[in-house]
Amino acid sequence: MTAIDIGANEGDVTAIAADMVGDSGRVIAYEPSPTAATALQARFKSRPSVEIRQVAVSDHIGDASFYIDPSKSTSSTLFAGAIGSGCTMVNVAVRTLDDEVPLLPPVDLIKI
Repeated sequence: MTAIDIGANEGDVTAIAADMVGDSGRVIAYEPSPTAATALQARFKSRPSVEIRQVAVSDHIGDASFYIDPSKSTSSTLFAGAIGSGCTMVNVAVRTLDDEVPLLPPVDLIKI
């Protein structure tokens, strides 16, 4: 079984998916925030079935500005102005799901 977690944030859904797929399955967690991706790497370092990809998933391949709300991690976005002032902007890699899926085993679950 293969599960994809797009916008993994702190990894709560990733953890549930990892428990579901077990050691023989695979979970691919996409998280563009550098801080969140680093925390995910640490959280799942002992779970070989979990792979963290520090990229955003959108409608194009390339790079984009990613806006992080320092007061609420779940409010980060690729859309300028969506979270108001006081956000931090970082440049992130962007992939499309259409480009990623052919590189994976058959996918059973996608959380967006």
